[in-house]
Amino acid sequence: MGFRSDTSLVNALLIFSIIFLGLSSATARDTITLSQFIRDSETVNSSDSVFKLGFFSPTNSTNRYLGIWYLSDSNVIWIANRDQPLKDSSGVLKISENGNLVVLDGKKHVIWSSNVSNTANTSTAQLLRSGNLVLLDGTSGQTIWESFKHPCDAAVPTMRISANRVTGQKIRFISRKSDSDPSTGYFSASLERLDAPEVFFWINGTRPYWRTGPWNGRIFIGTPLMSTGYLYGWNVGYEGNETVYLTYSFADQSAFGILTLNPQGKLKLVRYYNRKQVLDVVLENSVCDVYGTCGAYGSCDVQSSPICTCLRGYEPRNPEEWNRQNWTSGCVRKEPLKCERLKNGSETRQEDQFLKLQMMKVPDFAERLDVEEGQCEPMCLKNCSCLAYAYDAGIGCLYWSGPLIDLQQFTSAGIDLYIRNATNHTNKRRNKGLIIGITVAAGTIILATCAYLAICTYHSRKGAAKHSEIQSQRVTGVEKQVKLDELPLFDLEVVAIATNNFHTANVLGKGGFGPVYKGLLPDGQEIAVKRLSRTSGQGEDEVNTKRVVGTYGYMSPEYAMEGLFSEKSDVYSFGVLLLEIVSGKRNTSFRNDEQSLSLVGFAWNLWNEDKIRSMIDPDLSTSGSENHILRCIHIAFLCVQEVAKSRPTMTTVVLMLNSEISHLPPPKQVAFVQKQYSSSFESSSRENQCNSNNNVTLTEIQGR
Repeated sequence: MGFRSDTSLVNALLIFSIIFLGLSSATARDTITLSQFIRDSETVNSSDSVFKLGFFSPTNSTNRYLGIWYLSDSNVIWIANRDQPLKDSSGVLKISENGNLVVLDGKKHVIWSSNVSNTANTSTAQLLRSGNLVLLDGTSGQTIWESFKHPCDAAVPTMRISANRVTGQKIRFISRKSDSDPSTGYFSASLERLDAPEVFFWINGTRPYWRTGPWNGRIFIGTPLMSTGYLYGWNVGYEGNETVYLTYSFADQSAFGILTLNPQGKLKLVRYYNRKQVLDVVLENSVCDVYGTCGAYGSCDVQSSPICTCLRGYEPRNPEEWNRQNWTSGCVRKEPLKCERLKNGSETRQEDQFLKLQMMKVPDFAERLDVEEGQCEPMCLKNCSCLAYAYDAGIGCLYWSGPLIDLQQFTSAGIDLYIRNATNHTNKRRNKGLIIGITVAAGTIILATCAYLAICTYHSRKGAAKHSEIQSQRVTGVEKQVKLDELPLFDLEVVAIATNNFHTANVLGKGGFGPVYKGLLPDGQEIAVKRLSRTSGQGEDEVNTKRVVGTYGYMSPEYAMEGLFSEKSDVYSFGVLLLEIVSGKRNTSFRNDEQSLSLVGFAWNLWNEDKIRSMIDPDLSTSGSENHILRCIHIAFLCVQEVAKSRPTMTTVVLMLNSEISHLPPPKQVAFVQKQYSSSFESSSRENQCNSNNNVTLTEIQGR
């Protein structure tokens, strides 16, 4: 009995070991060797289990493909046999006897191979935490092949799209034919124009479809969408003098993104944060994004009708086609330039001049000049073949000597483009502009005079009863001067996506103006979004004169005392918060019984006595960043100045904190030096509550 029991125990252990080791080898390992391979039902995982390598079938298809996916096989980032699908589940991935990675079908025919020469049968393959599948030399350990250099339709962080200016070799991304057919599609993307690199999207690999415009070290200047944050994190790099590459990454390691060139030639961006999807958007193109829509010397503007116009000094090459809205033949110059006139023997004494076009997508085939900005125009003027020039601080001087093709007028972004024109035409435009300007100015003066007389007559009839109301409107008007052009603006769609359509699960708190939501921008930056409730009244006139509601200790004086709310009110609140962070004290619970000072007042006195260092939190004072801390205090005082118009905008505050504005003006008198008690605010609230319909819940931000 004892022997049988021992035998049973051994058998059980053997079975357990086989099952355990089998599962481990099938699901937990990240490498493939000559003796270890994977069948259709098995996968290889990256060491953090984020990426998997295995066989899958696309939506509405029974074909089998070897691929790499992120989290689930609905997020495939690479496919091996995209043009040679397996018809059943007999596929195997292994290291061949010559050391290559191969996919075999049920008859052991090679369906796909890494196809590297001079490999040894000691090579191994590993799925890295980046999602890159690498083939390693068994002796040296060097990478001899990698999936990131053979992409399909998707780009992920650290993957490169590159081009070699000497050999002409390029790494391209190629779309699928359809969502259910991942074979090579009709659209592709590659890095072109390597002196001023830009990404081109192609139809069938030969015909340009659309392009991004040149890279300026921060964005592609022909892609306004990059300024919104959706395409944040891209970078162009160089390997020696030969290879130029484009890649993207996230500073926050919790963020991840998949950028796909879809079957329709559009970019689809899916972003994740902490492995949870936070964004799924297709970046739409307009008809003006299509390459050369308006032909040579034609400019496209989606806001105009028709969308195509000839550049100043040019006219349609084929007016009949142009009238039928077939613009591909483009435009031709009306009058010859100086060089042409000299060549033809015509008398000329005047130089050509340049017409400035603002917010433009610059033409294709840009060339670079290594000169300062002020030298762009004279250098172009000296060169008879130079037809236009532009300047971008990140690129330098650009000029064009061939046909100006694929121009686009933007409503934002873009750069200034200077078009060379004959002097006669320029003067005609100026004379016409002068006549129009005089006419408009005269009309404006007449209208303004009539309006002034009408207003005076109207108010004289209304009498003194309306005088106080007019004065009140004037005071309100002063507080309405918010420079919206200095603020970072986001489309409602961007904010909605960031907050998951203002989902209740993202609510951080609720105040008198409405709930505050936690959100996540496309670059991984966490934000708080205040959504105004319909009953708050805020935002209608940029002020709130009904009931004063807010968090005690953080309300600006003009809002707390008069109910006047503007952007500068938030600036004041930020200044208080900044002082709290630096001092490690909360404004609402600060105690100074001798002088009954608020935290702001206490800090202000120390500032004027040159003793402000004594207020710094000891934990911060030992950080070795005293100059930065003192700068923060200085900025905080600028934010809490008593007069609202003296405070900087939040955009300016950010520039100050980033040291992009080096010189800080001295702060003027700050508000609420003496500690204010809640009863005074409650009194103000009661006096103004007759028209209020706010249900108030106060949310207090706690400082350290």
